[in-house]
Amino acid sequence: LSDAPDAVLEIRDPTFLDLGFGRMLFSNGQDIWGATTGEYLGDWDFDAIPTISGADGEWNAVVGGPTVVSGIESIWMFFDGQASDLGGDAASAIGGAVSVDGLNWSTLVDPILEPMHDHESDHIADPHVFYDGETALWRMVYSAFDGNEWTIGHAVSEDAESWVSDDTPLFSAGQGAAAPVLHGSVGSWHLWYSEWMGETWRLSYAWSPDTVHW
Repeated sequence: LSDAPDAVLEIRDPTFLDLGFGRMLFSNGQDIWGATTGEYLGDWDFDAIPTISGADGEWNAVVGGPTVVSGIESIWMFFDGQASDLGGDAASAIGGAVSVDGLNWSTLVDPILEPMHDHESDHIADPHVFYDGETALWRMVYSAFDGNEWTIGHAVSEDAESWVSDDTPLFSAGQGAAAPVLHGSVGSWHLWYSEWMGETWRLSYAWSPDTVHW
């Protein structure tokens, strides 16, 4: 952070985008910031202003947890939003933004996914999105909290904008699972996630042939 603007106090939830040069998006405070690098991924040029700012008084007053995926004609960013400081009791949701160049973003006014089911009644966050060629659907996994236990939620979309979430968790583990990353193809799916151990989180892994049986 030695070369970062004074407003950049931390780098959380980084995600990487290859634009012919390296582009990193990350959480900082209540906003999402960006940085750029060349071939060497250790020399970052931080932006002077946020890429996406929290909107005071709105559902996305605090934004974070960005993830980026390329579509057919545009690049999508998904992020979590909350109406007050993280850790508060305000409602949370998943938002979206669209870009043609990965640098300039248009944020959708309304959330693309809100808590709908018991297992996510308190909080949803940390979206990870990818295109599933087998089903021809966009798929999202995300952290879901019911006020007592963190699990992994799941939703699907035909266009990356309108989403339908499952009424039960995709995955649960021990005392809690969150911050998922899911990769794979037909017959072999790999899930990395944060597992709550009672006092601390640890990085854990699970495998499935179909994202149903783990």
